[in-house]
Amino acid sequence: MRGIPPYALILSASVAVALTGCLSAGSTGATGSGTGGNPGSAGTVETAGSAGTGETAGTTGASGAVGTAGDTGAGGTETAGTTGTGGRGGRVGAAGTTGMAGTTGAAGTTGAAGRGGTTGSAGTTGAAGRGGTTGTAGTTGTAGTTGAAGSTGTGGTTSACAPLDDLRVDDPCGSLLSGNACLHKGKTTDDGTPFSAMKAITMGGTTGTTYQVKIHIRGVTEPTHIMSGTAGTPTSFVTGGMRYADGTQESTYQQWRITTTSPNQHYYLNAFNSIGLAHIVELIDEEETIPIAAGATVTLDVYDGNAHEISNTVNTPPLAPSGVPGSMNSGQFIQINVDGCQ
Repeated sequence: MRGIPPYALILSASVAVALTGCLSAGSTGATGSGTGGNPGSAGTVETAGSAGTGETAGTTGASGAVGTAGDTGAGGTETAGTTGTGGRGGRVGAAGTTGMAGTTGAAGTTGAAGRGGTTGSAGTTGAAGRGGTTGTAGTTGTAGTTGAAGSTGTGGTTSACAPLDDLRVDDPCGSLLSGNACLHKGKTTDDGTPFSAMKAITMGGTTGTTYQVKIHIRGVTEPTHIMSGTAGTPTSFVTGGMRYADGTQESTYQQWRITTTSPNQHYYLNAFNSIGLAHIVELIDEEETIPIAAGATVTLDVYDGNAHEISNTVNTPPLAPSGVPGSMNSGQFIQINVDGCQ
């Protein structure tokens, strides 16, 4: 049997070595977050085949070392891993001595591709910020104190009626007579001559203004009768009308009245038309509202057709309205006070 040429053995061995040394490049790492995969394990090297029979063949050159698989690139967040470096080629084995070549060893298995990095977990959503707390409402400011009312100026409501307040006429007794009668003060004999007394004031206020004046009338008087007029409440308060002429019985029982010049009117205060005339006295205590213009003259007067009056000794004790001074020397009187002026 002819020998195999040495160059043929060298060529065969070189091819075998070249085949066993070739490895596939590492696969591209999978996209995703996380650390890079572990390197793939190197393929195992197959044992060389036994030498053929016949002449002892030179020892088969050792196969080239299996190239290490490329590391899988680290997976960035959403960035693809870098491609693994390809395995290095096996070194060419030294030529064997002349003889029958051994069987070609099987190529090592390709290393497993590195595992792709695990996908990174998505960041947790930040918690929503809390809304600001509602501000506390400011406390209510303390109300300012009310200023003191200014005094009423001239022509104001109060000053308009002020002159009328406390207007009073007294008809005190002079000498006492029989039958609860007395002479008017200033009379020396009961000669049957008339008697009168009066006081007058001028209203204040704004020119052209008529005020509704609430007056409080108090006093002690003998009853009288008058003609016509309009009875009020009580009926002894009569608006308008007129007294009886001198020489009549009615004229000898004195009449008390208020007179205003604007409007032009008078009011009788003791017109007890419903009772008979007698030597008695009556208590006067009433409130009335009458119109009086600014600047008007208001007169309080008494008129008697003779020289004597009924004294306030008829009753025991004598009559006396509350809130005002009583009779002067057992005589009669009227006092006016203002309770309202609008």
